[in-house]
Amino acid sequence: REAEQEAQEIIEQAKKEADLLREETSRAMKEQAERRTAMAQQKIAQVEANAVKEVRTTAATIAVGAAQAVLAEEFSGQGGQSLIDAGIQSVAAKLN
Repeated sequence: REAEQEAQEIIEQAKKEADLLREETSRAMKEQAERRTAMAQQKIAQVEANAVKEVRTTAATIAVGAAQAVLAEEFSGQGGQSLIDAGIQSVAAKLN
């Protein structure tokens, strides 16, 4: 009779430990998933920021090139070219 009760207590204790282990494992997995989600969101934000920066840089480069071409046509000759070059250098410096 005493052995049966002891066996029952061992079984109950094992069940409690299993429940605790299951809860701990579930909590740890949830925390890990949250950390991975946060890391993924940070990486996505960084990629988006880099893409925006690249698009802005490309747009500025194209705009400067277009402006140079238009101004070169309008201010042909050595004096006009010097003015254009100075203006382009100024704009390029401000954009970067």
